Amino acid sequence: MLRQFLDHNGWYNRKDQQFMRIENILLLTALGPPGGGKTQITPRIVRHFNMMNNNELDSKTVGFIFTTILKNFLKRFPEEVTELIPAVV
Repeated sequence: MLRQFLDHNGWYNRKDQQFMRIENILLLTALGPPGGGKTQITPRIVRHFNMMNNNELDSKTVGFIFTTILKNFLKRFPEEVTELIPAVV
């Protein structure tokens, strides 16, 4: 059904045999590597998606990212608030 939607933008209604076109839909999908009960995804479905991969970050890197985001967001707040950034992160 997913491939039919991706290829044809909708499905047929079985009651009145009319095609139901689905528009303005954004699909965000995720999957793990095959194995352990997960099957290989077929190239016919993969062709509809952009593949992305990310590695797990260590805690030091995640801390740096969130500290930078909070410093930028809280720069207009009083100094008492910005001093709490390390405790929040």
